Amino acid sequence: MNFIICIAIAWILSYYGNKVIRKYANLFYMIATTISVILIIGTAAGFSNSLPAWLRNSVWSVFAWGSFATALFVLVMFAGAVPKGSVIQKTIIPIRKELSIIASILTLGHNFSAGQVYFIWLFTKPERLQGPLLWATFCSIALILLMLPLFVTSFTFVRKKMKPKSWKNLQRLSYPFYGLIYIHVLLLFIPKARMGHNSSLVNVAAFSVVFLIYAAMRIQKALNSNNAVLKVAPFVAALAICGIVGVLSMPVNDNPVIATNETANAPKESQSLPDKEATSPTDKKDDVEATQQMETAKTEDTSKSVSQDVTPDDNARTEETKDSAKAENANPEKINSQEPKVEDSKQQDIKPAVDHASEQKNTSEAQTAAAPKEVEKPVEEPKKEEKKTAETSPEAPKTNEPKADTPKEDAPAPQPAENPVPKENPAKEAPAPEPTPEPAPEPAPVAPVFKYKSGQFSGSADGYNGPITVSVTIQDDVITAITISAHSDDEPFITNAKAITGTILSSQSTNINTISGATFSSRGIKEAVAAALNNAKN
Repeated sequence: MNFIICIAIAWILSYYGNKVIRKYANLFYMIATTISVILIIGTAAGFSNSLPAWLRNSVWSVFAWGSFATALFVLVMFAGAVPKGSVIQKTIIPIRKELSIIASILTLGHNFSAGQVYFIWLFTKPERLQGPLLWATFCSIALILLMLPLFVTSFTFVRKKMKPKSWKNLQRLSYPFYGLIYIHVLLLFIPKARMGHNSSLVNVAAFSVVFLIYAAMRIQKALNSNNAVLKVAPFVAALAICGIVGVLSMPVNDNPVIATNETANAPKESQSLPDKEATSPTDKKDDVEATQQMETAKTEDTSKSVSQDVTPDDNARTEETKDSAKAENANPEKINSQEPKVEDSKQQDIKPAVDHASEQKNTSEAQTAAAPKEVEKPVEEPKKEEKKTAETSPEAPKTNEPKADTPKEDAPAPQPAENPVPKENPAKEAPAPEPTPEPAPEPAPVAPVFKYKSGQFSGSADGYNGPITVSVTIQDDVITAITISAHSDDEPFITNAKAITGTILSSQSTNINTISGATFSSRGIKEAVAAALNNAKN
């Protein structure tokens, strides 16, 4: 949009100041030279960023980016393409030389201002100029080489020293010069338009309409044919080219594309901020208590299931079994020596068959008691119950009667020895719950250790045109705010680059990718934040 405004302003100055410009041409040359010197020094000193935003965007950028100089060249080139006798030709032809010189001086100011970055990088840091930006830089050098002879030969005293034919042939270099201006603009603005910058898309459209219409009119005039097809063909070709440029300039997405291959080059200082302690002493205490509660609940469930299947008599026997097991563990040899005596005293009147069965029973029990360590406590319960069954069985007293002479009648008496150990409910075999260990004493609360100090810290790093300084606010190892306090980068690069601050805040890290289209500005912000974090270390 600035380009269209500059064309309108240039036309108004030319239309109403035609005679003044022609009469005081040297004064206008000096004004143009002063503006160029201010641009060069201002860019070198970086004071353009201290200007108010309205002044920087509406005045400074118009001259710094060559918009007004290009607008003057547009008037000069259309003066030779429009029909003879038209208002444009009558207004511009008398001051075409003066407008060309003023435009050339302003263009040199633009080139030396921007060249402090681009031209120096081309020879010292060529890796920073990639893709369209590299070709745009080469295009600028070609434009300077074409413009210098045109600029010098525009002065009257130089022209008088040249042959008219030679001068005219030299002036034809203006055609490729105008074409390179258009190509240079496309290389700069199409990538930005594809990123969704509406102002860049408007500039592409404006330059395309102006330069393609001029090319069509100039070709039509050169053909000088009455053929209707030849008259229309240049404009059809211009319209087709304009359509192609429009397709190439359409935004590919709404947001700036994140560049790749930057993470690997990130400095060590830009690694992620340390996570806070994953588990505090209070969390550990809660975990221990929760584990103990779970174990207690499981033990209670097991005890309940066992108690539901055991009768009152079984409970009494179980208590006796536990007491016997404790005594057995305390002195297993004494138990082993006493068991045969108890059995012999109870069955001293039983016949040989009964003695034999009882002897087998006592032998098996003695073997079991001889190795108490190999059998767990729950296995002892069936044995003791078996013993009680044998003692309390109603058939045991019958062995004292005289009818016990027949072994066949008394054979069923030692059934507990012949029958296998009765299979108890699996719940009975569950081990007795162990006492719940006492919870560990609560550790004294430990104050968190932070890697960074809390407060505001500043850091600086190289941006696109110079250093970028940021202010980072940290609270308990958390980045809460990032402010760009100083920079020397141009629009719209610095505005696009500021989006990286949001990514740093959301990820709490500087180990992130840069912003495409503002690679160097965003990298400068990222490295400045890393420097601020380094200054904030404890």
